[in-house]
Amino acid sequence: MSINKVFDGIPVSLGEILDAREKRQKFQYQLMTQYPEYSLLSITLNIPGEIKNSKFLVNFFNTEVNIILDLFKNIIIQKFILNKSTGNEAYIILKIDPLVLKKKLIEFEESNTKRRILDLDVLFLKNEMVNVVSRKDFNLPSRKCIICEENAKICGRSRKHTVKEMQKKISKLINS
Repeated sequence: MSINKVFDGIPVSLGEILDAREKRQKFQYQLMTQYPEYSLLSITLNIPGEIKNSKFLVNFFNTEVNIILDLFKNIIIQKFILNKSTGNEAYIILKIDPLVLKKKLIEFEESNTKRRILDLDVLFLKNEMVNVVSRKDFNLPSRKCIICEENAKICGRSRKHTVKEMQKKISKLINS
């Protein structure tokens, strides 16, 4: 499948992307204060560029979210799945220790290369502050770039790869 089919959605502005990020953080805090004794799994896709959603991205997202829902079906308290022009979002409240959840999600992500496109954040409330469990909590290296295998954050900040290069790789991964 061509890159044009995977990224045939409607472009969104930087302002819309930043607004969506802010709303996501507020919603996460709202959920954590509503369910303080549970873990929150926040799922999005790491999609570069101005097109954050399309029929194919929705299909990939929903397929992966459904696998996760099935894996944790016995401990799900609540779930919210949102399809937005700024990207798909899923929020799952689970009755599980956040460190245990993150460990399972790291294994899930590493079991299939295409899952590196997923952003699987585990959050929990402690002293009325939202905390995020990271790979560093397990002495694991940061996520690797899908193109060159270097630190993904460094590649992203330095804009080492073009949006087109990353979209091409994502398209290839989704269709593998």
